[in-house]
Order: sequence, then structure tokens, then C-alpha cells
Amino acid sequence: PAPAPNLAVLAGNIKFNPPEPEVGDTVIIDVAILNDGDAPANDVLVQVLDVTGGEAAPVGAEQIIDVIPPGESRNIQVVYDNTEEPGSRQIRAVVDPTNAIEESNERDNRAVKTLRVRPPAIPDLAVDESALSFDPSSPTEGDKVTVKATVSNKGIADAENVAVRFQDVTGSVPQPIGDVQTIAKVPAGGDVEVEVTYATEGKAGKRRIRVEVDPNDDIRELDEENNQATRTLTVRSKSEAPPEGPNLVVLRGNISFDPASPSAGDMVTITVDVLNEGTQSVRNVVVRFEDATEDTPELIGDVTITGPIAAGDKGQAVIVFDTTDKEGVRTIQVTADPDNEIPETNEDDNQASRDLTVGPPASAETASAEPVVFAQPNLVVPVDQLALDISFRAQQQVVTVAATVANAGEADAGGFTVQVV
Repeated sequence: PAPAPNLAVLAGNIKFNPPEPEVGDTVIIDVAILNDGDAPANDVLVQVLDVTGGEAAPVGAEQIIDVIPPGESRNIQVVYDNTEEPGSRQIRAVVDPTNAIEESNERDNRAVKTLRVRPPAIPDLAVDESALSFDPSSPTEGDKVTVKATVSNKGIADAENVAVRFQDVTGSVPQPIGDVQTIAKVPAGGDVEVEVTYATEGKAGKRRIRVEVDPNDDIRELDEENNQATRTLTVRSKSEAPPEGPNLVVLRGNISFDPASPSAGDMVTITVDVLNEGTQSVRNVVVRFEDATEDTPELIGDVTITGPIAAGDKGQAVIVFDTTDKEGVRTIQVTADPDNEIPETNEDDNQASRDLTVGPPASAETASAEPVVFAQPNLVVPVDQLALDISFRAQQQVVTVAATVANAGEADAGGFTVQVV
């Protein structure tokens, strides 16, 4: 067959700088195009595409390499700046996409490599309605109510000196509840509970209680929109008799995990204490456990507390959660009486959720999503290392050819032939 070039691109020859960028970084993508054929390739067109999610978006402009001699390689570079969100990107490099160059092998002209964009190493403080609780949950005017809030850190760095502010925002002007509190540290992936006492004298009716974390935005975070939560507290007047009936309550602080920091594949025991803050006992309470990480919660299972839960007492429900293929932050949601089969004095405090951070599998190394690239030699004879020496010996002209053979690859080369023509 006639000599022909063979253009090739390998995943291992797609380089990112920086190799693991943070959100907002600009990435230089460098691609080495090989010609391991036996003829030069001219006017070589190269494309770089972002094929994440099945869509092909160009990265930079198409580039043309004038010539790639046989046995050599040439590099192109493009700039990638679609790093506003963390996660994985699939970057594809394609050489000669239109097959304009006749090659000895057309099947090695493209490769894909994963670019991982890391979230910045900063905290993400969060609080939501389910993290805000009242004790007692149905007070009478004049009672002192303990308001508790669980402050979570969903980021990958600890948060220190975290300010927490409680307010009664029922009226047009927010009223402070106690002093602003400072949490010394909320560890990454952890949470801390804070509480304050709320005096209800002269405050009968529905009160809107708000908790704010880092209210002055002193701490740089991944998300500044999840730092406050508001919940309604109903305060009975002194002349109003307490309603008769049970009142099942689920609080975030009463949900626990064992182990607390599992690896993917571990079996995690989830335990919840269900309170009865009503005036009557209740039995056969169904407790539903769900993985609410995605938009549609996934059922873990239902557990029935068969024995009576007396007024002012609590019952316990336990279930086992299989974390196989569940790596990451999982939101575990617990609901007492999910189908509202038990008449209660308050139906708004039956549900709470808590985050469980599941680490990578401990028993095996995480498999790479990239194809394996075997190290190969790359023999090159640089033109500037080729020398001729002409002399005369025994009345004959003698030409001495000296050439330096370089190995620009990643593996040793042996037993190869050097031909001078």
C-alpha cells in the first residue's frame, strides 16, 4: 500500500491546566495530535468539544496544524471557561473530523477525557424550616418556649465564628429574640444546634419565628440563599383551653445515624424519637423513612411503633439504610403518621429531615471514569539532529550520516530498525 499518515488522539494526551479546577477557574486544554503513519499529514483540522450531557458545544475555535511529519506530534491549545458550576465535564478532542485526510486507520481520531470542576474549598451554611423547632410546640400565653435551630454546613471547609440571630417577624418590624449567638465552629459536613428562650406573654396568636445564619454575610459561602428559615408558632390565649388529642412531633435533632460517617456500601442504622406533645396517648404510629435527596423521595421503609406513646412521652423507630451507590450528601426525611390516619391537634410538625454524608467505598479504590491509556513509545528523529559528513577514502567518496533517535513517549523502545534512504 502507498504510504499514508495515521492521525491519532489519546485520552492520555488531553491535558488540563489546572488539572482539577475550582468553580470559576479558566482551564487551558492542551491536546497532542500524533501521526504514527509513514507519510506526513497536511492541513490537519482539530476540534475540541464539550459533550457533557450528550450535547456537543465547541470549546474555542477549530484549529489547523500545517503539517505533522510521520512519527511526530503537534499540540494545540484552547481555553475552557464553562466552570460556573461544580461537577464533571466530558471533553472530546477530534482530529480530521470530516475525514478529509486519507489515513491508514480512521478509528483512532477522537478521544474523551473527564474534567472535574471542584467546588471552592469554602463552607455552605444552611438552615431550613425543618431545622427549627419549639418546645412546647403548642404553648399557652405566658409560657417560655425553647426555640432550637440546627445549623448545617454543606460545604467542604469548616465555618468559624458563625453568627446566629433569632427574631419574631410577625409584625412589620422584626423583634429580636435574645442576643445574637456565635458558634465557634461548624465543621464541614456537620451541624450544630443552638437554642434561645422566647417569652410568649402578650403574644397570643400565630407568631412567625425566624432564624438567620451569618446575617451580615461575613462568611463567604457556596450558597448565600439558604441561610434563613421561618416557622409559625401558635400561642394559645390564657382563656383558651388546650386542645384534646395527641400531637406527634418529629425534630431534626432526634434523628441519628450509626455510623455517623459511613462509606458507600455500609448499612446505616437510622433512629428517630417521635414525641407526643399532645394531651392524649396514641398507639400504632406509622413512621416513614425516605431518601429525599432527589426531587422525588425514595422510600426506605415504614416502621410501626405499636406500643402506646403517652402524652408527654416519646416512642422510637429504627430502620436500616443500605448506602450502596449512595455516595455524597443524602437527605433523610422522616414523617410520623404520613397518611394522616391519626387525628392530631397539630398536623404541621410531623416531618423533619437530616443530611447524611456518605463517603466513597472503603473496600476498593474508586474506579476511574476515564479509559485506560497504556504507555507507548514515540520514536522521533529531529531534523536538527541529522548530520552529514563527506570524506574521501581510497579515492572513494564516503558519506557518513549521523542521526539522533529520541523517544518522546512514555515507555521504553527496543528492537527497532533505523533505515537511511
